[in-house]
Amino acid sequence: MLSAVLGLSWSKNAYQNMSTSNNTFLSNFYGYSNLGAGASARPGSGSADGDNTLNSYFSRVNYSFKDRYMLTLTGREDGSSRFGKNNKYGFFPSAGVAWRVSQEKFMKNVDVISNLKIRASVGRTGNQEIGSYTTQSFISTTSVILNNSAVTGLYPSSVANPDLKWETTTQKDAGVEIGFFHDRLNIAVDYYHKITSDMLLNVPLPLSTTTGSVRENYGKVQNAGWEFTVNTRNILTTNFKWSTDVTLTSNQNKVLQLGPTGAQIIDQAGAGNGTSVLRVGYPIGSFFGLNRLGTYSTQEASLAFRYGMRPGDLKFQDVNQDGKIDQTTDGNIIGRAFPKYLLGINNTITIKSFDLGVDIQIVQGVSKAFVHESAEDRQLVSGGLNTTLMAWRPDAQNSQVAQLRPGNGGAYYQSFPDTHMMYDASFIRGANATIGYTLSDKLVSRMHLQRVRFYLNAANFFLITKAAGYDPQGSSLDKNISLVPNTDKYQYPTPTVYAFGLNVSL
Repeated sequence: MLSAVLGLSWSKNAYQNMSTSNNTFLSNFYGYSNLGAGASARPGSGSADGDNTLNSYFSRVNYSFKDRYMLTLTGREDGSSRFGKNNKYGFFPSAGVAWRVSQEKFMKNVDVISNLKIRASVGRTGNQEIGSYTTQSFISTTSVILNNSAVTGLYPSSVANPDLKWETTTQKDAGVEIGFFHDRLNIAVDYYHKITSDMLLNVPLPLSTTTGSVRENYGKVQNAGWEFTVNTRNILTTNFKWSTDVTLTSNQNKVLQLGPTGAQIIDQAGAGNGTSVLRVGYPIGSFFGLNRLGTYSTQEASLAFRYGMRPGDLKFQDVNQDGKIDQTTDGNIIGRAFPKYLLGINNTITIKSFDLGVDIQIVQGVSKAFVHESAEDRQLVSGGLNTTLMAWRPDAQNSQVAQLRPGNGGAYYQSFPDTHMMYDASFIRGANATIGYTLSDKLVSRMHLQRVRFYLNAANFFLITKAAGYDPQGSSLDKNISLVPNTDKYQYPTPTVYAFGLNVSL
């Protein structure tokens, strides 16, 4: 059987906004309709508009012979206004093949295997997620003081790059599906390997340029991994049914290429926060920081003085032995923000009118940065962690927490992210559990209904982990750090939710 699709699409996204603001009103009586009543010396106003378009031409061909041999070919060409005139269009083809081996004649007498399918595919996709005018130069305004007066000045705020092009990802997949005993046991194994190249990255520029950075096609990243899926129908009788689904995934991420020089890129979002590093040969999502050795004892006063410290201050490893602590030269990879393994286990049981479903989630090989600097390592104690009680004292000098010295303005001891904030964030979580009871058809028919089911549900009903904080998964709302998202500062605890419900079918 042969089928084909040929098409085209065109889309446009446009926006326009205007804003104005004022303050210093005589009364709260004034609202949006009386902004002019404010007495601000410089009322605010602004406006903006923009648009972007995408043209696409696509085709797809499917071929199947006796439901045994299958071939799929696709191709699409996309043109985006977000890119410069030199590289607006990108071509993204793909191909997939499959062989249902269980349909072959030589498999007819193999009763144990009810299904066997081998498949493979290769394809390329594109990414255009940049601003509508990233490839163009812009001039912005700013207020400057000239002759003791505030005037408006102009400065270049972005650098043009007409050669910017699509970020592309080439992915190869191979898999096998096999069913045993009339599909009572089903196993699927998939392997994928993808390379993302010409990444759309902001490349820093000297401060003298006033633009800060320019968007370039730099870098190459590899993702490769396995996914194993097992489905079993353990018991299948009239009054008792039990099935199990298990999914195990593993992803290995690695940076293959960085910028024109290949130098590592350190991204720190503030002192003590979860700093990340992009380094060739290592995964994205690598935490970067110093190795905290503890605190200086009174016997190490001379050593502490060499680093501008004194007994009771934090002690870090001087990797290059240059007599000073520097995050760039003395830091190293101290954790990973993305897990190595994800395991999900689901069991569904039905006993007559009762049903039970339980989902368990297991995550292994992941770190979390639990930021201490504002609640532990500071000179003024206010709303701190209970670990502050373990701070260095003359009679208790073996501590990872610096000496408390009230009255110094609350300055942080912890100036750099380090190993003290890192935790093993592996966990086992009871994600979801539901128990239900369905009324008999005889009783429901008397109510002139089709089906009535009562249920009790529990979400996040248990958690086993060694990580500090309320939850090993996720980030606090004030830590939007994309490269190391597993950063916790003021994260709100994930609640356990119990719910009772009723399903009625009329």
